[in-house]
Amino acid sequence: MIMTSNGLNPVELLRNHRPFLLLCEAIGLFHMAGKAKIDFLKYQAGEIPSYDYKGWAETENIEPDLLSKILGSSSLPAHLSQGFLPGLWRDLVTKHADQNGTGLLGLLQAAHGMASGIEKQSYASKTVEYLAQTKPDLWLSSAFGTPERNLLSDPPSVLTSDGWNNLIGEIKGKLKEANNLKNNNARVDEWFQWRNHLVGPDAFVRKAFLSTLAETRLPNNDVTLWDQSYIAAALFKSAIAGALLDSQFSTSDKGIKSKVRWRLLTIGIGSEYYEARAVKIGDWTGTARILEEFFEGVQRLIEVDLALGSLIYRDTEVCIFTFPGESKDQQSPASWIESQDFSWQKWLENQTDDLAHQYDLETPPYCFLSAPTRSLVPIVKARHDADHALSVPVHRYWLPRTNDQNSGHVCPVCGVRQNSDPTNKDRPCEVCLKRRSHRLQDWLNGESGSETIWLDEVADSNDRIALITLQLDVEPWLEGERIDSLRAQAIPDWLRHNANLGNVLGQANTAAFMRLHGYIQGKLSQFNQNDNILAALNQGFKSYQNWQTFFEDIVEDRTKEAPKWASLTNHERAIWLSHQLFRKLPSPGRTYRFWRQSEDFFKHLYKKFSEISSKHPNRWRLRRLAFIPENTQKLQKNHLYEGLIGNQTCSFLFDGEALITASNLARFLLLHQTSPDKFQNTLTLKDAEKPQDPSIQVKIKKVSQDSPLLQEYLPIITLELSPLRFRILVSLETASKCVDVAIREWRQQFACVQDRLPLNIGVVVFPSKMSFQAVIEMARTIEHKLTSRSAPEKWTVKEKSNENGQVRVHLHHPDNGIEKWEIPTDLPDGRKDVFYPYLAMVNSAVQKDRDFQTPNGTVYRHAEDVSPEEEIRVYPSKITTVFLDTTVRRFESPTIFYLRDWETMRDNWELLSCSMVTSQLQMLRAELLRLTHQWRIEQTGSAKKAAEELLRVYLRERLPSTSGEDIEKLLESFQRGVLLWTIDWHLSIAKEK
Repeated sequence: MIMTSNGLNPVELLRNHRPFLLLCEAIGLFHMAGKAKIDFLKYQAGEIPSYDYKGWAETENIEPDLLSKILGSSSLPAHLSQGFLPGLWRDLVTKHADQNGTGLLGLLQAAHGMASGIEKQSYASKTVEYLAQTKPDLWLSSAFGTPERNLLSDPPSVLTSDGWNNLIGEIKGKLKEANNLKNNNARVDEWFQWRNHLVGPDAFVRKAFLSTLAETRLPNNDVTLWDQSYIAAALFKSAIAGALLDSQFSTSDKGIKSKVRWRLLTIGIGSEYYEARAVKIGDWTGTARILEEFFEGVQRLIEVDLALGSLIYRDTEVCIFTFPGESKDQQSPASWIESQDFSWQKWLENQTDDLAHQYDLETPPYCFLSAPTRSLVPIVKARHDADHALSVPVHRYWLPRTNDQNSGHVCPVCGVRQNSDPTNKDRPCEVCLKRRSHRLQDWLNGESGSETIWLDEVADSNDRIALITLQLDVEPWLEGERIDSLRAQAIPDWLRHNANLGNVLGQANTAAFMRLHGYIQGKLSQFNQNDNILAALNQGFKSYQNWQTFFEDIVEDRTKEAPKWASLTNHERAIWLSHQLFRKLPSPGRTYRFWRQSEDFFKHLYKKFSEISSKHPNRWRLRRLAFIPENTQKLQKNHLYEGLIGNQTCSFLFDGEALITASNLARFLLLHQTSPDKFQNTLTLKDAEKPQDPSIQVKIKKVSQDSPLLQEYLPIITLELSPLRFRILVSLETASKCVDVAIREWRQQFACVQDRLPLNIGVVVFPSKMSFQAVIEMARTIEHKLTSRSAPEKWTVKEKSNENGQVRVHLHHPDNGIEKWEIPTDLPDGRKDVFYPYLAMVNSAVQKDRDFQTPNGTVYRHAEDVSPEEEIRVYPSKITTVFLDTTVRRFESPTIFYLRDWETMRDNWELLSCSMVTSQLQMLRAELLRLTHQWRIEQTGSAKKAAEELLRVYLRERLPSTSGEDIEKLLESFQRGVLLWTIDWHLSIAKEK
């Protein structure tokens, strides 16, 4: 293995400097802590005359010699021994936004610039003063433009006096703890715990920074102080690790800020393979826990043991970390990344392989280092590459451990090991059996949370369960593609507030974008550092020497697969620059925020679904009972049995002392029943795993409600929650309300971008005894169906009105349906939102003053400027429902509807259920089937009109009090298949009355 200048191999070098790297990560996290004080917001809003957020460390008396304390007796490598550390560690706080820093300070300036500078677009400050938020309106926005909180009128706790004092106390405490850990030669586990308390989901600093802003200017109020600080800390940490490893690192280079680059480390495991192999739900939930532990081990290795990177993306299959990269003036790969003696790629692959073997995984991990970059745009490509590799479970040579099991049948779950039981082919191997029992052990130990682990407890009174799968199409946002549709400024507004510059661009009777494009194209023939327009749009413009270098930094460095300067004409170069200088950029902090926003949306839905599922008129719905047997000799501990209560089957888990119910008790007990002792004295039980075995007669001594396992539970089971997908099991009786809430919350939270951030929903309904493999296979089928149609559609604007700060549009889509959208166009302070509510036009040139064109030719138009009969491009949100009453149905192709059709379907049911009894609804269903069949056979326009007229007469006769308008809505639903879906879903599947 290659040795560093200190005679250490690279791994030992990083481990020896673990305290230093982790402390620097903490400093990177804290370097803008002064923005978490209310005075920062008040100053930005013009309420107080001055406040310097960079002075917080000195004001709050943070120890000045902290770095030297942490370094202790260990020394930096020889190449960093002179000039790497700043004279004062507070320089890292006070000079982080400056230029020309060297050594450690230069690396922080690079990380801060990546996290903050790109976000702010580097405009000359005077030209964007009009974008400031002022008292009393200073709002924190979502990543997609929805105002979330007025931080001045409704400040979070961190912005109070006590909150600030608590934050400073937390910072001092964490730094002191780090010093103590260093002095005591702390183990990796202790450092891991310290870091988790610093940046983990429940960390005080994380919660405080999430609640306030890093930038107050519009529209940069979409990135929280946490997003910017965490990404800066991650990049800072990796940059320092790179400096430690690179013996050629110069501690006197004042240009290091613009030279530092990073790599992305992607580590994945094929979780979908394990999900598909699961025979029972416990196989998947148990394996999911093992995979979670595997990824936690990976994080421990990368983030703490080596301390050379931080997690910046995570889902159920992939983790992506920051990683040191070669600087711009180094060849790739540099020798400290890969050489004949040592390769980080191979070393990390070996380490993840060892982890996978430790957890007895049947498939190999994926491990890959990206090329060096100065953005996080490659995240999505990294994930796609991992997904492609992992689609073949054994994508490289892999020999799983068999644990010396060489007899019996092949395990029905993993298909790799033998189960040591020649008499039972359904028995899993010991590894899979242990995974399956994990959640049971957690449940028995009270460690599984409030969710149930039993499908029978999820099932409704008709023994039906719904798997709801929700997907947000957030990947194009993570890679920067759809950020093209968002504006950092509107060109007309910029011109209006900078009149002295606007006059240079020519006549105002031409759209602003075209005027800017023409101006830039005219300047490309000769580079002029003193150009006032371009210097106003990028305050670093005057430091460049030529157009090509400027283009490389502004376009190529910040865009996915941007073309090279030499491959473009001046017209194309001007289009790229005109677009890039006014768009919102996929900065690392913003990309991280997109990930968080998507995951937070699903977490929000989880809370909503939990509330819905926990409300039931029968109190027994959320409770369990313990049947105490007189004799337990015939019962096996931790074994599941089934027996009859009355005439219905109930599941029981024997915990060694009592038979605990594992079914929905609302099926057996009425609301008013308070004395469960009235149950029969004897239970006839069958082994749930071996129903062919003889029954067991068990006499019951008493029925109890006193046991830790008898606390109220949530009748839901979460299968997956990641930025890309949310899968959850709920009872069928609550499924419709859950879908209603999901659609409503999506429309509220993503109102400005609902045309390019679709929500796709699938619902698989099944009886509790249905094969879990069949259910998951069906879920994956409909997920693929929903997302495979993700290409944009052409929709036509039919009606449009501007009312109360919103644009209301009626949109006609390809199946002749009408969607009604409400798009917010006013900000809370009354200004126009010129940043988010744009629509992609079809076959349109730049015409309106707020129009802009992307380099791929797409023209975006502000929602207020769109006219009736114009066509727009929409990425549609879709939904489908499937009733899996038999396993054969998983091979059928589901019918896909627009998301709005679900809302129409629910409205239809409200109308029909109030006017018709069950028998009438069944007759209506039969009539709909007859008319549909007749229409499809004849396939003529006259047959269609005849069917519609017959149905119109039929509905008027049976719904005499219904308005003509509502009758026509029902007819329109019939034409698109929604009316039949209405009756099938509510009457046949959900069995509503």
